[in-house]
Amino acid sequence: YFGNKTVFGLLRDPYERLIAFARGGVQGYGGTGDYMNYSNCNVNSAVKQMMMDYIAGGNKFKDSCTYLPQAEYFDGPYGITLPVNNREFPKSMNEVFADQGYPYMRVDSTDVIHVSDCPSVWAGDLDAETRGLVKQVYKRDFDLLCKHFGYCDREESACIYQVPLMCPSWLMELGYRGHPLPNVSQLHSVEPTQRLEAAHISAQDVLRMATRGRLSEDILMRLAVDRKLLEELAALISQM
Repeated sequence: YFGNKTVFGLLRDPYERLIAFARGGVQGYGGTGDYMNYSNCNVNSAVKQMMMDYIAGGNKFKDSCTYLPQAEYFDGPYGITLPVNNREFPKSMNEVFADQGYPYMRVDSTDVIHVSDCPSVWAGDLDAETRGLVKQVYKRDFDLLCKHFGYCDREESACIYQVPLMCPSWLMELGYRGHPLPNVSQLHSVEPTQRLEAAHISAQDVLRMATRGRLSEDILMRLAVDRKLLEELAALISQM
């Protein structure tokens, strides 16, 4: 099927991947069932429940292979031989295109479809119990990240900083660019309401989250103190 072609594939951090499932809330793609009920942006509880259900269910192909470890795609005679660093996407993908003789093929950050709900959360919100479950399910994925990209710290929290809204704005403002920041452990305990003060939330973002039942307490608190945002939201609603 592939002949002598190079088989490539994106290799993604398991924590970041599951956080995106929870934030996206897409039915059949990580947003099924109880996971969508965590409307207060409690991604830790959502991811923990995902992993508990996945382990208990015994079906690794659940939801059309949504939760399948990426390592599965490296197996067999036609498995991935050229992993692409998803943490550095789209730069990493463009470098692969150029190296393989396709310099005219490029992915811009604005081309990427991404999640947008709960923009102030990230992998740093996962507690030890949840991380333990993730490491149990995705052990081989962590092995591959270490082998190919040198990401060997299985406690490290990461996000896709080159794609809009895939990293919290408060984290980006602290200088995050794909590598651990000094005293990063202190960021795990930052309250969501504090993060939201630094987050760039538009009226459209608030309306979209409200219509999907994901208007969290921290956003309501933001509306209570941000008169400009509240006025923009009111104007937007009046146009509907």
